[in-house]
Amino acid sequence: MSNDKKLSILKDILGDCFYSQNGKGAREYLFFCPFCDSRKQKLSINIEKGVSKCWVCANTSKNLFYLVRKFGTPSHIS
Repeated sequence: MSNDKKLSILKDILGDCFYSQNGKGAREYLFFCPFCDSRKQKLSINIEKGVSKCWVCANTSKNLFYLVRKFGTPSHIS
């Protein structure tokens, strides 16, 4: 699955995101965290590596499929 398709699915589930690029060139997308309901976009997702981390509640995932399965619908999984 392409990174664009993954980003599209994540946007559909988590809403709009903010694009960020750190000094090392890693591209990350910031979303609102569905676990802690922070008022700021603090859920950082690196699509290329397939990892996520919330900088408020410290929830981490080494598999983006976990987020899709937990908060998405069956149509997102197939």
